[in-house]
Amino acid sequence: MKDWSSGELCECGITFCAIHRPGFRPRDPRETSVAEWSGNPLYIRSGSELDNCWALDWYSSPDGSNTTVGRLVHNAKYEEPPDPDPAHELGRTMRQLFRTLSHPSQRAVSRLDGLRRFDGVIPIPSPRQRLFDDPLTELPAILAEDIALETGCSFLLAALTTESRRTPIKNLPWEARAGVLRDAYRLTLEVAGARILVVDDVIESGSTLSEAARVLKRAGASEVTGLAAARTGRRRKI
Repeated sequence: MKDWSSGELCECGITFCAIHRPGFRPRDPRETSVAEWSGNPLYIRSGSELDNCWALDWYSSPDGSNTTVGRLVHNAKYEEPPDPDPAHELGRTMRQLFRTLSHPSQRAVSRLDGLRRFDGVIPIPSPRQRLFDDPLTELPAILAEDIALETGCSFLLAALTTESRRTPIKNLPWEARAGVLRDAYRLTLEVAGARILVVDDVIESGSTLSEAARVLKRAGASEVTGLAAARTGRRRKI
């Protein structure tokens, strides 16, 4: 298992950093379009290994229509041919979230501390990569990359891996998901003592983030916070 804490995996000291990733193209700073977003992340009660869990917004509005964030998530995940624009708009919205957290008016909100203090950000890996088996075409990785660029933390792209042939859980009953995901993730980096932010695209049952947190805590992570772009409409503890 590799040690990333020393920064030896990248010449700049940021593990798997976006800037030194082959083919990296700095984004135009004029690309400031962000999703229509309230500016207040959703806190999600967690009874699992997660210390905190958040989402940018609900996936759907009370009337059943998708929120702006929900629409962008849907387009980023399912549009054919794949269009990177919705994913990058969500990434810029994530960056706006972390700029908001540094505002003096937000610093006194202790519940937000898990989103302010972390050493590395890890995207949830997909069992199926859509384009050329490149994990950076997946929405969680795009979001995590933007968070790392905004905060300067380590972008731990390949820290969690999963079997490419694993059964996707999307269409499984909620009660079956935890069993399918048990031991589905393998950790490739040392995380002992680290504070980790785990990023996913959508929180439904919470099984994915909970299992990732379990693996990280078992490996010695001191704190694990979950963050997703959208939360589905069922109000339940994860």
